[in-house]
Amino acid sequence: MKRFIGRTLFLFCAVISFNAFAQKTQNSAATPITDNQGRIRYIIDFTKEATQGQPTHIKPGEPLNDGLPDWQKPEMRYFAKGIAKKYGLTPLSTTSWVGNSITAYLTHGQVQALENDERVTLITQDMHLGFSSYVSPPWGDSPPSPDVPDGEKISWGTAAVNGGNPINHTGDVKVYVLDSGVGYHTDLGGYGSAQVQRYNPNLVPNQYPWQWFNPVGCYAHATHVAGIIGAQANNSGTRGVNPGVPIVSVSTGDSAGYLCSNSSLSTEDRYIYGGYTVASAISVGLDMIMQLVIQNGWYKPGIVNMSFNDRFATTEAANVFGYGSTLGNKMYALTIPYSGYSYHYAGVFIVQSAGNQYGDACLHAFNGYLGGGANPYDGIMVVGGIDNSGAPVTPANGSFIEPNGSTEVGSNYGRCVDVWAPAQKIWSMWGGRAFGTPPFPYTGDQLSTVAYSTIDYLSGTSMAAPHIAGVASYLAETQNLTTPLQIEAAVRAHFNFLGHYDHVGFPIYMPTLP
Repeated sequence: MKRFIGRTLFLFCAVISFNAFAQKTQNSAATPITDNQGRIRYIIDFTKEATQGQPTHIKPGEPLNDGLPDWQKPEMRYFAKGIAKKYGLTPLSTTSWVGNSITAYLTHGQVQALENDERVTLITQDMHLGFSSYVSPPWGDSPPSPDVPDGEKISWGTAAVNGGNPINHTGDVKVYVLDSGVGYHTDLGGYGSAQVQRYNPNLVPNQYPWQWFNPVGCYAHATHVAGIIGAQANNSGTRGVNPGVPIVSVSTGDSAGYLCSNSSLSTEDRYIYGGYTVASAISVGLDMIMQLVIQNGWYKPGIVNMSFNDRFATTEAANVFGYGSTLGNKMYALTIPYSGYSYHYAGVFIVQSAGNQYGDACLHAFNGYLGGGANPYDGIMVVGGIDNSGAPVTPANGSFIEPNGSTEVGSNYGRCVDVWAPAQKIWSMWGGRAFGTPPFPYTGDQLSTVAYSTIDYLSGTSMAAPHIAGVASYLAETQNLTTPLQIEAAVRAHFNFLGHYDHVGFPIYMPTLP
């Protein structure tokens, strides 16, 4: 039995509809992602068996010329070609490692036809998703002061988890930052440093030979996240939880190409589009991460940081990150090791921000295996945010007014939160201008040709998640851990009760490194 999920939203406010079991969707109340023909963009998920019988190698002398990258499995590319011909659609992207899916613009008639295809398991309207951070000061009134005349400014968050201690990195353990695209920064070794590898799996439409979008995003959110994880111990700027750990940046810049190279965008548009991503870009990013982990070698699990959420879901069933939904299924698939004839996959351990709506995290982040909430055996940890007293960030700690006037009042909570970490006024690397710098006070512009040295602070569960990614990478390296479940168990083994409870009574635990 398949599910059809209809999702409609505006950029900052949303109207959401959920239709189960192939019921007709109604989209007249809002504006989905459409092309110039009025077709709506969807992610179409297929069964695991859908590609069986397709060629597993590109036929010699018969290039596919399908505009899809060659790191995708050939059988999926041949399958997508057949689906395109049968239904008259054009695949914008596919996934083949974390599950079989195609993203495409569809008419209502094509959606109805696909609903009747037994190989289709989910049809999900593509949507904008928000990063889980907000500019300073979100939960306090201290003015930002990014100037650090001498030495390093170590965030209280790094100290809280007892991080910042340099170790010799072998390169076996890598942290994959699935985000807006990590920029160049002196705290990551500057321009051309070997500490960071950068990818953007999103292809420029209608370009052949293939052309990828810039892997450095215009909004410095990913740079800030990467700094919390692994900014170097170099007596300048700031320092990460696991200084110098290898980082692989996988950009979620969507197919509209809202990147720094597009100088025609207004400053406000750069913030808006840099601060959001789309579900289909995350889907392709997860797929690329699995392929990169396979490339990295045998028995070397990765660690993935995801500092974004479904900001607008109003039911757990409508949460695109929930188990049984298109992104939740791909996240879970990513954690499962696999050994086969042609390759070995060591799996990944995933940390995801809980979100900043001061509501049930189960509506906005991964909700556990089978939707059962936080689970110590699924290789995924959802991270809530605390202040520097160890208490969850709540309306009592203050609130943040976004540029459009809406309020983000505190960390999400509840049965789907696995762990808590620092989230209030966290210092880390930043882009070209500090917050509060004219002409627009909320920008974090960064160019792909400049290595910045700016630092500033952000707040939100976007900042909590990378603290756990840093802790996990340190433990994976120092304890020679070889599976995602071993990494999660090690993080949990270092839990400390902080003496506080969340809004619904769950205790607040945070790991502390030895």
